[in-house]
Amino acid sequence: MASIQNNLKFFERWPDNKRYWLKPDGSMYKAGETIRLPTLARTLNRMVEAERSASKRGRAAGIAAARDRFYKGDIAKEMVAFLQQHQAPFDLSDFAEFFAKVEEPATTNYRGYQVYKHSFGSQGPALLETLNILENFDLKGMGRNSADYIHTLIEAMKLSYADRDTYFADPSFVQVPGEGLLSKEYAKERARRINPHHASSEFVAGDPRPTTPRSRSGNTGSRTSRIRPPRPARHRVRNCSRSPSRTRPTSPSSIKTAIFSIARPAAVGSAAQ
Repeated sequence: MASIQNNLKFFERWPDNKRYWLKPDGSMYKAGETIRLPTLARTLNRMVEAERSASKRGRAAGIAAARDRFYKGDIAKEMVAFLQQHQAPFDLSDFAEFFAKVEEPATTNYRGYQVYKHSFGSQGPALLETLNILENFDLKGMGRNSADYIHTLIEAMKLSYADRDTYFADPSFVQVPGEGLLSKEYAKERARRINPHHASSEFVAGDPRPTTPRSRSGNTGSRTSRIRPPRPARHRVRNCSRSPSRTRPTSPSSIKTAIFSIARPAAVGSAAQ
């Protein structure tokens, strides 16, 4: 319910959301009550219909038919109409030409556990960099959810998120210094920036490129011409000193997702300790 509460102002801009996430009288649902999403159900039913109509040609053909109805058929046309009605720069080709690529995941080893995330076209590797940074601290000795434990986690996340915002992009178009970002040596360098007594008040990106192996052409990874990432950024955010007596756990950052009246993709968040 907190997620709905936090998005009430967002709902004001998109009245259709009110019909799905609030009661007819505008009040919020209570814990245990059922929220129904009939338009999402209708979208899924139409995809099932497409799959069943093509199932005689095999399972793969059925899945392709369901996908095509979503990205090329009537469902796509309805979504594009909605988007264009609200001045979004999409047309049917943006949906029809989309395809999911099978890519190698980003990975790191954290205290003997091999952890995998989506690659640098997503924010997934930020978690891996955070784990690499945290590997330099005795979290167990701090005590789970203690002031020192929470402080260290938050400060490590600040550093990895600064790198995320500076370097992460679609590797098909941008040179992402991935190996450097996820190297253990770079994590040690970043970990040294964490002050155990004060919260950082700056947005500080590091420079992982010196630790990234380069090809003979001098470029990271592929020899194709791609945009180089910017120089590391540093910005002061706010003055924020840490006092152990005042430190408290913070909630995970919220993800605001546009909820269309035709089809609503599900957003799933995860947290690791």
